[in-house]
Amino acid sequence: MLKGILSSVASSLLGGGSQQNQAIPQLLQSLLSSQGGVEGLVGKLQQNGLGDMVSSWIGTGENQEVSSEQLAEAIGQDELRNVAQQAGVDENEVPNLLSQYLPKVVDKLSPNGELDTNNLDIESLAKSALGSLFK
Repeated sequence: MLKGILSSVASSLLGGGSQQNQAIPQLLQSLLSSQGGVEGLVGKLQQNGLGDMVSSWIGTGENQEVSSEQLAEAIGQDELRNVAQQAGVDENEVPNLLSQYLPKVVDKLSPNGELDTNNLDIESLAKSALGSLFK
């Protein structure tokens, strides 16, 4: 189910198109799987100094931007390399792609300001992903 959500979110963000754009759902899925899901990834980012940014993505206000360098440092080069290989994406592009799309995905996975993947309304999330992602 999560893969379908990620595909919907990425498609609406990217409008289909290039092979790299089509690899983004797989990239996000690989990253989330390797981190034990959304909660695991959020926890890792918070532990590695990105707590305020991640809180903004989960909260109901504006999403703070994160740089590719910040994400690379927080996630780790080895992990990014593994995720890139699984998704078929150039490993040098992974931090940049994640910095663009990860905040939006986490934001969509926390529609009421709380990350609650156990009670996600998948249909509503998919519909909102197909609508405007830019509040």
